[in-house]
Amino acid sequence: MSTPPPPEPEHDPPPKPENEEPVPPAIDPELINKITRFKALREQGIYFNDNLVQSKAYRNPNIYTKLVEFLDLRETTTNFAPSFWDPLGFPSSAYADALRQRQQSLADEKDKQRSSAAARTTIDFQHARAPASSSAPAPSKPPLKRDRERDRAPDRERDQRDRDRRRHPPAPSR
Repeated sequence: MSTPPPPEPEHDPPPKPENEEPVPPAIDPELINKITRFKALREQGIYFNDNLVQSKAYRNPNIYTKLVEFLDLRETTTNFAPSFWDPLGFPSSAYADALRQRQQSLADEKDKQRSSAAARTTIDFQHARAPASSSAPAPSKPPLKRDRERDRAPDRERDQRDRDRRRHPPAPSR
């Protein structure tokens, strides 16, 4: 049974530049000023992280979400320009929810195929019965019981030999 080929993607992947590195954007002068200020504070022995950790507001369990909101950070974005890499530029079928639904539908379809294939290839067996017009004599005992008794006879003989050997051990050889 051959499996069907995987479905064709609904979108084209983003083009890959050939050996082309992104051109870094111009550095923001405000950012340079902030870094210079923090560097000067550090040289004076004042550390931003120490002050932040010692503040009472830092112990707030919601501080992370408040800081992200205050700084207007988007956690799932990139530092690259959207022209080079746009993480939001994918079609909806490329995200985890759509992929999970697609995988589930494929798994359900495969289960249906298996169950229908199993239903088609199932063979119902019936135990053999002697025809009513048969003139053969019916066995006096069920076959399983007859077989058990047949197999017990050699066991009984062996057990008897073992008992005899224990009662009369062989004489030591000289």
